[in-house]
Amino acid sequence: MAEQTLQAVRDAEQRADTLERDARKQAEELLGKARGEAAEIIDEACRQARAQAADQLQKAQRQGDALLEEARGQAQSGEEALAQQARARSDQAMGQIIDCILS
Repeated sequence: MAEQTLQAVRDAEQRADTLERDARKQAEELLGKARGEAAEIIDEACRQARAQAADQLQKAQRQGDALLEEARGQAQSGEEALAQQARARSDQAMGQIIDCILS
């Protein structure tokens, strides 16, 4: 009877050791899987952030180009207005010179 009890205790200890090893192995596998999934999630988040940053950079570039074109247009309009004023003043000065010569 005592021997049967000892054997039952040994068997129980073996089963407990086996269960503990299995549980540790399963925990390590789950931890490895979780780390892998976390790495994938981080990689995907980084890809999305890079894509979003590239989109924003392109948008900013387009806006900058549009502002530059607008500034060029305004500068050209200003240049044309100044040239027209200069021609008008030149014509006026020529008229005054001719008036002075003729008078």
